[in-house]
Amino acid sequence: MTEYYHGTKADLKRGDLIAPGYASNYGSRKKAAFVYLSATLEAAIWGAELAQGEGRERIYVVELVGSFEDDPNLTTTDICALDHAL
Repeated sequence: MTEYYHGTKADLKRGDLIAPGYASNYGSRKKAAFVYLSATLEAAIWGAELAQGEGRERIYVVELVGSFEDDPNLTTTDICALDHAL
């Protein structure tokens, strides 16, 4: 089974649902249409480094809930978007 990672500065607790519809971690913090995750730790670290906010960078191991799709705007298939994760 593949492990997936999510990089952020958000302080999440075990069992928290990561879902679209909230302020994005990146850029102008518009409402996020997707949650991004990675099959590589390096990409998740990069995501945490780019995340907005004052908190420390965090990497979470996430469990897929529902479907996911590759993001054609990214250059690797190790990163994909999903509708939500735990």
